[in-house]
Amino acid sequence: MELFIGKQLQTAAYSFVLGLIFGGLYDIIRITHILCGIASYALSDEEKCPEKRGLASFLLFFLGDAAYMLTVTAVFSVFQYWQMSGKFRLFVLLSVLAGYAVWHRTAGRLVMAFSEAIVRFLRRIVLWTIVKPVRLLLRILRKSAGFLYRHTAGRAAELLCRGMRRLCMRNICRKFRKDIVLQGK
Repeated sequence: MELFIGKQLQTAAYSFVLGLIFGGLYDIIRITHILCGIASYALSDEEKCPEKRGLASFLLFFLGDAAYMLTVTAVFSVFQYWQMSGKFRLFVLLSVLAGYAVWHRTAGRLVMAFSEAIVRFLRRIVLWTIVKPVRLLLRILRKSAGFLYRHTAGRAAELLCRGMRRLCMRNICRKFRKDIVLQGK
């Protein structure tokens, strides 16, 4: 009997940790909402940015929450099958819910209190690791393309076209002058 109770306590502890993980995953989704600009979890009204409402924000909320719920359901089902050999036990579900509640009331509140700072930090990371290097690469490519254009066949073709236009304009102007001179006689 001790072995069975020990296994149940171990399963309850694992499911409690699983609930903590589920709470952390949902906070990641909430920070993603802030990052996309469709929500703000600031503490005071002065810090809140205007929320964007509409179909796009609804779809982002819906898809994020639906993906979260499907993931949580799949992971919980696999966990339940793995730990309890496919038998449903209410204490496992209650342990997961308790872990989620503990996360939400403690670390979740702390994470969401600093969520705006976390988002600013993430935006800086994206700026310095993705945006600025891509801008630099595009600038280098644009200058290289300009250099190649000026010093290769593209420049020669442009000069040839410019020369042909000048030649055509000279011929047109000569004809026009001849016509004016002939009309004046």
